[in-house]
Amino acid sequence: MTKHAAVRFERLLRRLFTHWSAGLVSLVRARRGPLPNLHSQKLRRAIEKLQDEAEKCRFRTLVINGMRDRYERRVSWRVRTNGGRGPLARRTAFMEWYENHVGARNCVYVFWAGRRCRYVGRTTVGRSRPKTHFEKHWAAGVTRVDVYECRGRRDLAALECLAMHRFQPSHNRARSAQQRYLGKCRVCALRRRVRLEARRIFRLR
Repeated sequence: MTKHAAVRFERLLRRLFTHWSAGLVSLVRARRGPLPNLHSQKLRRAIEKLQDEAEKCRFRTLVINGMRDRYERRVSWRVRTNGGRGPLARRTAFMEWYENHVGARNCVYVFWAGRRCRYVGRTTVGRSRPKTHFEKHWAAGVTRVDVYECRGRRDLAALECLAMHRFQPSHNRARSAQQRYLGKCRVCALRRRVRLEARRIFRLR
């Protein structure tokens, strides 16, 4: 996966440079048809693809190992064995399970519907935060909730953001909020660096 992503990254970069330098090349090489038009929207989409491939290249070192370094343990609550019928019953069953099996207040929780991630969130107040999501419309299909006990509050936001990168939740509206005094997400830092470098190289006139 990493090698393929690196090849795709280089291929995208060469294609972007070809479009960017087409006007200059046309001065010395005859070309049929119109020149490629590298406008702002095309450049933005190309940079987003570069960011995606760069993230795939560093997925194991930044995402998987980054998560592993930031949580103490993971515990799972399953609807089939612990839940009840209806949102109220499942929320009550989840609260009881959380009280008995989760010992940390600073946690990241992940809602799953089969193999699809529905939502990733974080809490600093224990069970009171994740229980509210059982009232959401997407909670009806939830089959499992994973809870990651964070090593410390400083790493909580970064752990949540890494979980979003890893599991790609369908109902998160935005990335994890990054306070200045909390640990930063290295994947977001990589994507930001790719965007800044690409914008610096491929400046539109």
